[in-house]
Amino acid sequence: VRMNGTEKLKEVITNGRWSWPQTSWQLIEIQQRVQDIPVSSQSDCIWWHKKGGAFSTKQAWHLIRRASDVVPWCKMVWFSKRIPKHSYDHLFFDCPYSRDIWRDALRRCNIFKNILPWVEQVQWLEAFARRNNFPTVLMRLALGATVYHIWLERKRRCFRNLFLPGDELCERIREDVGRKIKSTGYAYGYDNDQHHSLCINWGVL
Repeated sequence: VRMNGTEKLKEVITNGRWSWPQTSWQLIEIQQRVQDIPVSSQSDCIWWHKKGGAFSTKQAWHLIRRASDVVPWCKMVWFSKRIPKHSYDHLFFDCPYSRDIWRDALRRCNIFKNILPWVEQVQWLEAFARRNNFPTVLMRLALGATVYHIWLERKRRCFRNLFLPGDELCERIREDVGRKIKSTGYAYGYDNDQHHSLCINWGVL
């Protein structure tokens, strides 16, 4: 009997023993190699907590955590508005750190304006992004890279207790945007003074 690749494991087990077809040297070798592997009649499925149970992080947490009695002051520190809860405005770009990062990105885009609250900032960006030219593409890349790196910085501070200086974060944003512009093959417009200035700001030229 030849095998076509759709067989199930149970088809090569007979009476609790391995029984691979001996129709090719490969199958003969498999039969020889699996002899020391015991065949079990028990289920080979792995269930979580109980048979048929699906995995959930909530169940996992309750099973592995070391439970303690509730202390009287728990609600003083554990509530919906606890630190490190942050609003979009705080992360992008209300706090001094993120505001300076965003201001640097705007400066490299040759845009000099006041930093707006997040909602107003998004509205301004939406209006700006309706254009289809090199400065707009650059601005959208700058926004994406800035939000991405500020979010990474937040995670770095919360989970690793590491703090990256603002200048270094700005440099990482500049490198990412410049690398992306170079890889897209976008026509930079070397004869255009505005485009030339933008490329210099982002390290493309």
